[in-house]
Amino acid sequence: MHNLKKRRILASKKSGGTSDDIIKNKIIYHLNKFQTKDKSLLDFGAGTGKLIRTLKKFDFKSISGADLFKRPKNLEKKIKWYKSDLNDNLNTDEKFDFIICSETIEHLENPRHTLRTIYKLLKNDGVLILTMPNNESLRSIGALILEKHFVAFLDTCYPAHITAILAQDLIRISNEVGFMKPSIYYTNYGVTPKLTQVTWQKISLGFLKGKYFSDNLIMVTKK
Repeated sequence: MHNLKKRRILASKKSGGTSDDIIKNKIIYHLNKFQTKDKSLLDFGAGTGKLIRTLKKFDFKSISGADLFKRPKNLEKKIKWYKSDLNDNLNTDEKFDFIICSETIEHLENPRHTLRTIYKLLKNDGVLILTMPNNESLRSIGALILEKHFVAFLDTCYPAHITAILAQDLIRISNEVGFMKPSIYYTNYGVTPKLTQVTWQKISLGFLKGKYFSDNLIMVTKK
């Protein structure tokens, strides 16, 4: 195996294979907008399966996970698991009503390939909920100016985070692939530069939010 690929696998494992509860809660918030009864869901980039476990309260017909990680030991047997390098095509003919791609696209080499893969895996009218670092926050822009890269793509995050894209890139790629017009949302949670224990929301009593004050964004679109 190529040395760089080994390093990326190691970096992915060191990341913990999960995302913040704030991001998970936003995913659940957007899922609640849709009818999920008797529907199928794929967590594309499921990591350690933490998000999948929180989705048990929904009435999905089936839930599957896909990741480079091995199947988590404490995952319910009825949950299907695809162990796969997500830079490649997923080896399945199954189609899904919902796909979640949370904090994953920044770890992969080609965002166009990723969204084409997801598009093929979705049923017609299927829903994609994608989250990623928001590279247009004030903190990220400041890092770009002062340290020559977005904050989530500094040397401390490499080689786990390798693909930095903006909201407009997501919209353009989604349009290229064939998705309906995406909606972009923000977590309204962001830490301040150098003082990562302090959030913009705390110091402003909740007034500062949106693109410039959120560490992550959410895209929702349909096939």
